[in-house]
Amino acid sequence: MSSQRIIKLNIGGTVFQTTKDTLTRYEGMFRTMFETEIPLEKDENGCIFIDRDAKHFRLILNFLRDGHITLPDSEIEVEEIYKESSYYLLDGLMHLCQERCNDDRRLKEMRHIENKTELLKTVLHSRKAFLIFFYEPENVVRVENFFNEGVFPATIAHLKKFIAEFESKFDFYYTAGGSEEGWSCVHYKDYNSTFIAAYSWSRDFLDDIRMSLKDKEL
Repeated sequence: MSSQRIIKLNIGGTVFQTTKDTLTRYEGMFRTMFETEIPLEKDENGCIFIDRDAKHFRLILNFLRDGHITLPDSEIEVEEIYKESSYYLLDGLMHLCQERCNDDRRLKEMRHIENKTELLKTVLHSRKAFLIFFYEPENVVRVENFFNEGVFPATIAHLKKFIAEFESKFDFYYTAGGSEEGWSCVHYKDYNSTFIAAYSWSRDFLDDIRMSLKDKEL
């Protein structure tokens, strides 16, 4: 590899080494830097200096190299990465972060119904069909852990995809009152309820719900 193609970047005091080909692979700030006459600020060692936090820059470089990355579980970190990708004008990485934030939003909008009175009000006043996931009352602590991505990241990822798949048709809730299997799912529309599935929570449970919704044409 020609030494002229190797680029050293000083990102907020941390030096990274990569190539011009990597930095200019996608439309964005770096391609503009190297394809225009914009003067580049350099440090005392000749590294191109960029006054940004280096915390997520290795991940940004990996995106430039591969075109895709696995985002961290932390919503705060994803927001930080979005901010940095916006600064570097990397639309593809911004899109990945936005999709992840949309998934997080969908999960937060899955409201907990506290008691039977609130459930009745939801049934009476909802204009849209909805699914309720019932859990066993004695498992309330486990349910709180269940919605913690740090405890069950893979399961939460499947649930986010499930909600994204059906959010145009249904609202989503969860409440106490599950079956012996641990969880059950009931479909409500126009004051009518339809049992969908019961299972210990897993990807299979969500697959059973998909099949049941299709079979019942809901």
